[in-house]
Amino acid sequence: MMAKRIILWALACLLALPAALADGSRAIYVLATNGSAVLADEAGDVLVRPGEYAEITPLGDSGLFAARRLSGGGLGVIRADGSAVTSFDYGALAYDGARVIFTADGRCGAMTAAGDGLIEPVYTRLVSAGEGYLAFRTDPLDDTPDALWRVSASGEEHLTGLKLSFGPLAMSEGLSEAVDALGRWGYVDADGDWAIGPEFAWCGPFLDGLACAAADSGVGLIDRTGRWIAEPVYRRIERGGPGRPLLAFADGAAALLDGETGRPVARFEGEAVDAGFAGGLIRVSLGGRLRLVDDRGETVYEAPEGVVGLAEYGGCVIVQRGFSQERPFSLLCADGALRGDWRELSWAGNWDGRAYFIFSDYEATRSEYPAQGVVFYDETAGTRRYGLLNDRGEAALEGFISLRRAGEALLAAETEDWVGLIRPDGTVIVKLDKAE
Repeated sequence: MMAKRIILWALACLLALPAALADGSRAIYVLATNGSAVLADEAGDVLVRPGEYAEITPLGDSGLFAARRLSGGGLGVIRADGSAVTSFDYGALAYDGARVIFTADGRCGAMTAAGDGLIEPVYTRLVSAGEGYLAFRTDPLDDTPDALWRVSASGEEHLTGLKLSFGPLAMSEGLSEAVDALGRWGYVDADGDWAIGPEFAWCGPFLDGLACAAADSGVGLIDRTGRWIAEPVYRRIERGGPGRPLLAFADGAAALLDGETGRPVARFEGEAVDAGFAGGLIRVSLGGRLRLVDDRGETVYEAPEGVVGLAEYGGCVIVQRGFSQERPFSLLCADGALRGDWRELSWAGNWDGRAYFIFSDYEATRSEYPAQGVVFYDETAGTRRYGLLNDRGEAALEGFISLRRAGEALLAAETEDWVGLIRPDGTVIVKLDKAE
């Protein structure tokens, strides 16, 4: 126990990022502590102690980590026990699901997860594409179009015959946007051939089989053949993520488009209409009033006058009143009751079938500026305290100096006496006494 306690004596700034090992046997957490970093598992056992690495970042689900030593220098690959896989000479490291892509002296190459070299660092850009890569050897950021190379996983290369002035950057559903020598946008496939010809003013990544693209007339949606599914008549289109609809904006209107077909689902029209994704629902501003609608456009909650913010999480709604309110945040609970008044309120996560929220309170001095009609509440230093609410608006935990969401159902916490990692229900993963 003593070994755990001495690890983070003064954890003033705690960050945590979960990373599952490749075998899925346990979760590993990265803790950053005053310029030093450690690794701890879900049982609270410390795998890498402070004093060796300045930073540690998970490399996807490989069970490996990119790390930089406290003494400085470049990045290297380490295992979960802190042992080095490679030297610490790299400028950047990333895992593409099969191999580690790296930069060395400004050039890109690739290696196996065991650190064995596969592709020499001779490329200015190396993009994972199927079993191999698409690459450039010349400067992809200058004004001269660059010859595109296809590189196999073992390093064999050949010219594709294309010259591009921009892209590819990343493959999405087997395609990547790219710009030809004349400035026209299209999509290349994993072999470096045009899959959708360069005929657009702009285009974006594919998701659920559709991509945003622009013509001279505006922005619309295309399918994987390049056919317009939603005509390019909008000013902009925003995505809400996989399985969600899209938000499309035109003058005086906002529309919901089906994320698979691009067909209109709902339309909102009016002066100064606006919309945005707000957790699991969509916030619509219409006629000076806010409402939350579902993915079909049906109203779930309409806020009273004076509400300036809404967001849905875990079946509850965070309600924010005007900035002149001393405690502007309340929680509309799953049972339909509006509860509480807090300085701040944010989503903490789901745990064991319950939703949790982080709240804060502090002493403040009111400052009023009548000429401008503005009221401020200036926080008194050192008085802020954080706590956790459950989905009934009840305080589950209180009295934290610091409390913030640092991963899925994972919170970084600090009290007067200890620092550590906890779950939203208060279960402690790592607890370190400050006095030791």
